[in-house]
This record gives sequence, C-alpha cells and structure tokens, in this order.
Amino acid sequence: MADKLDTKMSREPYYFPHPQPLVPTTKAQPKMVGGKLKWVEKGKGVRRGVGTTYSLYYLWFEYLKRSEKYKKACGYDVEMSKEEKKEYTAWFKKKETKKLMRDFGDIFKFKTDANGYTEADDFYKNWWEVDNRGARLFGIRAVDELKQFATVDDVLSLQNDIDDYEIVVLPKSMPKTIMRKRLGELVTKLESKDVDRGKASYPIVSDRVDVESLRNCLDVYDLMATKQHTAVEVYAKVFGIKAEHKHLDLFTDARSERGMLRDYVCDYSKLSEEQVDDEGLQSDAMAYAKAKVEWRWKQRVKSNYDDGKGDFFEDTRKLTKAEVAQLKELYYGQYLKILVSSPKSEERLKAKNYYKQQVYRLLRKAKANIEEVEKGRFGVGH
Repeated sequence: MADKLDTKMSREPYYFPHPQPLVPTTKAQPKMVGGKLKWVEKGKGVRRGVGTTYSLYYLWFEYLKRSEKYKKACGYDVEMSKEEKKEYTAWFKKKETKKLMRDFGDIFKFKTDANGYTEADDFYKNWWEVDNRGARLFGIRAVDELKQFATVDDVLSLQNDIDDYEIVVLPKSMPKTIMRKRLGELVTKLESKDVDRGKASYPIVSDRVDVESLRNCLDVYDLMATKQHTAVEVYAKVFGIKAEHKHLDLFTDARSERGMLRDYVCDYSKLSEEQVDDEGLQSDAMAYAKAKVEWRWKQRVKSNYDDGKGDFFEDTRKLTKAEVAQLKELYYGQYLKILVSSPKSEERLKAKNYYKQQVYRLLRKAKANIEEVEKGRFGVGH
C-alpha cells in the first residue's frame, strides 16, 4: 500500500534518527532556532538535515577511515605488530566484517582536505548518494506521512487498507478556530497503533553524543598520531589556551635551558655555613656551572612560545647574556643542591596536567569510537 502513496501522498522513503548530510551545494545556512542549531534556507525554512560535514554520518565515515584494520582489509599497506596482526586476522574472519566491507567499500580513495578529512562534495556525490547508500545504511524505512490534503483518488486508493486509517471530512465553510477544536477532539479520541519503525542497519549507539565533541576527539587523535606534538600542544591547536593560562609558558621543554630559567631559582637559605666557607666546594660549583653554560652557549635548542592566540611557534634563538648569567647561577645552585621550583612552576604544572588529562580523555573516546565502527556501530559517549 505504501508504494501507491509515494508520489501522491508525499511519503518520505527513509527517515534518519540523526540529521543527515545535505547536498554540499545547499543554500541553507546554520541558524539558531529554538535554542538548537538548524539549517535554514531562505524562502523554504528549516531543512531536514545539516551541512555535510556537520552530520554524525559523515563523522562515522571519517572514524572508519582511521581504522588500521579496515585500511588493511581494503588492500592498503599497514604496519602491524604480531599482536595487531593476530587481532586483525580474527576480526577479518567475522561475518560482520565482510558485511561492513560490502556496505562501505573502499573509503580511502576519495579526495581529502589539508586536515585529512574527506572533501564534502566527493563524499556526498561519490559515496553517500551512490545506490542510495547513505539512506540504506543509516536510514529507517519511514511510515506513511501525509503532508497535504488527500484527493478523492488518494482516499479511494486506501480502500484495501482502510483499517489503518481514519478519514476526516472538513467542510470549507467551517471557521478555522472551530475546525482546529473539532480536529483536536477527534485526535484525542483516536486509538492509534504503535508503529515499530525498525532500526537502521548501522545505528548510532548513544544519544549522548554530538558532532562537535566527536570532531574534536578526531582532531586530537589525528594530531597525537603524528607523534610530533605534546599533549599540551595538541590541546592548544584544537581548542586554544585558556585566558587564565596565557601568562604561563606551557610549551617550553622543562629539560631545556629555557625550561630551567622558567622553572627554577636558587634558594641560598639552604646553604649551610660549612658550604659557604668551603672554598673547594664553591670552586667546584663554579667550574661545573661554567662548563655547563659553555656547552649550552654553543647550542641552539628548539623552544616554543605561545602568541596569546592559541598558536605556538618554534624559536631557536640563542640565549641573551642576561639569560646566560641566570643560567650559570642555576647550574651553580644545581651543583650545591639548592635549586628549588620557581613560584609559577606549580601553577604551570597544574595547568599542563589539566590539558594533558583533557587530551587523553578525548583520545580514549576517539579510539573507542574507532573500535565501534569496526563492529558496525558508532557514537560512544564520554
């Protein structure tokens, strides 16, 4: 019966539990409507769906792209340890894996942007729309939805399934206020049937997920995978540094000479009278400091600094004479074991630990979702 209503009754063949991607060329723009972000097109109102890259289904595709197992299954070279190869073999033999490969295909052949994400246009035209793939994998067969008044022919076409419908006749001469009241009363009396809309072939497993969070997790995952950045640097790239931490140098390696200048001072109150009077000890400490500074002076150790906007840059300048003098004093104190943390070091350490915890929490979430898409599921929350 449903097929007879496809054109006349404006029935949607599928509905999506979460907003589906709109065609990349859509004129709809994001706008806050009723406290929620909606895609609105001028003259047409709110659209069903969101910008392509704002859809959970687009991110599902992107998370699967980060699966080393799936990449190997698609015929690409992937380095794996013995344990990883063992896990891959067991995973590859599963029926669910075979189905996953049939349904998703080679997802690594599409164009990517500078950040490693699939280009929206290529994703939509050459994957989502092909054979109605997006709807088949993520959509659910919709029940009949009447969006306009039925014609006499429409009503007559329902005669074999009349038990599934209630027909209301509205006289055009009736005032709309009375019409709305009467319709409300009729709907209240209506004994509707609970309709099982079924499940999507590939469901989002939790409603407590959102695109922004999952996107951030994936950005963190990609940056950490390069092994070129510390956790704090990754946080700065993805989110920027919090305003209350702008005055702290969070990027300089504590093991470098700039790290020492930043994190330590000499506490001369720790020197005993015997140490002060021990000329041999003092001479040895000065010689140690001089040798260390001469070694440092010849080097151009890389250091990072924050520009106050969440960006950071490498700085390989030599130390100034004042910094060299300060560093010499610190090495002197190091030899005498009177080196102590500077007042800001604890504050800096606390801030860095906060950023590290946030990054590793998001990294765990990203890895959990990669494991889920390998099983045909997606959307693990925090």
